[in-house]
Amino acid sequence: MDSSTRFEIDLPPDLADAVRERVSTGRYASESEVIADGISRLVEEDNYPLDPAVAAELARRYDEWMANPTGGIPIEEVRARLEEKRRSAAA
Repeated sequence: MDSSTRFEIDLPPDLADAVRERVSTGRYASESEVIADGISRLVEEDNYPLDPAVAAELARRYDEWMANPTGGIPIEEVRARLEEKRRSAAA
């Protein structure tokens, strides 16, 4: 970093351990580099546009749901399906 602004931050223990681990293994040269990379990734994620095909599909499905809200899937069922997919992928 050519110029920088100093921040004082507090991290929960698990995140602090993750920062230290990345420095101790040599993936990063300093704690500041780990934090800067994390913030850079958040900025990149915020600026990453949604794929037009995905956006169109989401809009179509939203319109379908608005036309018939009773046809939706309860969140508990969605979570159960996602958990099953996660378990299958891990196996």
